[in-house]
Amino acid sequence: MKDQFRYRLFYRLIDFCFVLNILWILEMIGEAISGSELDYGLFDPIALALAVSSLIIPGFLVFARFMHDEYITLLWQKTSQTVVRALIILPLPMLVVYGAAMGITGGELVELESGTTAKEASHRGLVTGIVWIWAITPMFVTFAFQWHRWRGV
Repeated sequence: MKDQFRYRLFYRLIDFCFVLNILWILEMIGEAISGSELDYGLFDPIALALAVSSLIIPGFLVFARFMHDEYITLLWQKTSQTVVRALIILPLPMLVVYGAAMGITGGELVELESGTTAKEASHRGLVTGIVWIWAITPMFVTFAFQWHRWRGV
């Protein structure tokens, strides 16, 4: 009985993360369309807590082997294969889209701030890229797990 509770809790947590990630994507789309950050006012702490939860819970679930049964383990194996493939393949189309956007606009998409050297900007860009990969990987894990779960492996 205790095992069944852990397995059901695992699924509910991954479902919760899936919903949070959908909301996060909608927020990013809203910010891209409006051209400015969305202001949550009094709900800022709640929005921050939900964003942090969407990063921490999948990380916890990856290492929470005590919550895995045979089926969840099989799903995690498929999920890890999918996530690794996505992290290897996705930079190429992203580079193509970035290059196409630079070609359409006729210049750089990011302008250097005054007083910033190219070296400082490239270091900042590298750190920003690493942080984005760290932030998006739990989203990939959640989506891939749900995909394999819905497909029935």
